[in-house]
Amino acid sequence: MNQMYDEAEPSLEFDDFLENPDDYPEDWYARHYLDSERQLEIMEEHTEDVELTDSEHASLSLTCITSLGPTSSKEVRDEHRQD
Repeated sequence: MNQMYDEAEPSLEFDDFLENPDDYPEDWYARHYLDSERQLEIMEEHTEDVELTDSEHASLSLTCITSLGPTSSKEVRDEHRQD
């Protein structure tokens, strides 16, 4: 997650979010953009030495890309962008 949010536009200190979630708006993830293909590449880089079942891979993808990852839509990010 750290690498995904480091590369996102705009970037985000993910560890700070984890330590201080109340300091962030409810739609914090939607304010940051990173293409879903790049998110998948990052996830694959970090799991290439780990043997995952298909179910584990799907669950990890769902968590990292769909649930916690930055939005993969610039339009959504622009709608939620802080001024």
